[in-house]
Amino acid sequence: MRFRSKRRNRRPGSWLLAVAMICWTTSDLATAAESIQVEARGGVRSVEIAVAAPFSGPLSHLGRDIARGAQMAVDEANASGLHINDLAIRLTLREYDDQADPRAGARIGATIGVSEAIAVIGHLNSGVSIAATGFYHRARIAQVSPASTNPRLPAAVSDATGREKDPAQAALGTTGPAARTAAGGAAGGA
Repeated sequence: MRFRSKRRNRRPGSWLLAVAMICWTTSDLATAAESIQVEARGGVRSVEIAVAAPFSGPLSHLGRDIARGAQMAVDEANASGLHINDLAIRLTLREYDDQADPRAGARIGATIGVSEAIAVIGHLNSGVSIAATGFYHRARIAQVSPASTNPRLPAAVSDATGREKDPAQAALGTTGPAARTAAGGAAGGA
């Protein structure tokens, strides 16, 4: 798969473009990109990226900042003439208000999990990210959080998939089978 920009002298420096490229270089999403090319040969394909953050309530100003940053990155990427092979790609954003509430985050995670989004930028709060991340993982949607720092976040993916985490995650203090094994406990214990 070949990625190129129409403007040879300008490289988009945005982190969002990097996220989109990473998404398409993973095996499952590379296959999806190939099927996109078959569907829209010769045209422009719109690719959705979700933004999940608190857009209402006391943290809405932070959610708006996340959305503005994502929009700036998408505008820059679209202005560069993003292509995959010979297919022109136009990135679009769709906003989801998680209200900084884990219950709303879980509902949004389920919604985004069945949407056309290839990636999600969010969530602001670790608790909301933990509630939603299993949905993204099962749907193979890349998640980039601008602010979630809770070390239990990787454990949420492990708990959602039933697979053990790698030892590096266990060393970070996450919980779950791998952490218990690394600590000398039983892999399946409580």
